[in-house]
Amino acid sequence: MKVIKRIDAPGLKRQIKAARQKSGISVTQLCAKCDFTSTYWYSLISESDKGEQAIKFETLVNIAGVLGVEDCFGVEK
Repeated sequence: MKVIKRIDAPGLKRQIKAARQKSGISVTQLCAKCDFTSTYWYSLISESDKGEQAIKFETLVNIAGVLGVEDCFGVEK
């Protein structure tokens, strides 16, 4: 049985977006290193009212690693 833990992380999407911009890594480079598409990236960081895109913890860890964010954006498993 797979257990899913939902957490509320206000501002997480803005933190991820800012970290990418600060790193100087392009969306294309980040997506290649994280093995996902730019469409998926934009769905992750979208601030749309259409509903929230859940981010798997493993994906968040992967993004943080590529961007050099040591504390995984303050999110703990």
